[in-house]
Amino acid sequence: MSIIMDYMFCTLIIVAILVIINSTFIAYLYLSYEYKKVDKYFLTWVTMSTMILIMWFVEGLYLYLTNNDEKFGGFRIIVYICSVF
Repeated sequence: MSIIMDYMFCTLIIVAILVIINSTFIAYLYLSYEYKKVDKYFLTWVTMSTMILIMWFVEGLYLYLTNNDEKFGGFRIIVYICSVF
């Protein structure tokens, strides 16, 4: 395994943890009916960020499992954009 694969694995773990945290937060808001008290724009932002994180996780998992080093350039850009936010 190359060093890129090691970074990819760590990035996938971090993204998976963020997805779990966001999904748990959304489930808590809806199950406790707290979403009625929360700003709708914030709730939309949390939901959309969770969906985007899931998309990045699936793409990263695909690249990690196919072990294709040529495709990692685009994923590094995505990881950089994610780290900026």
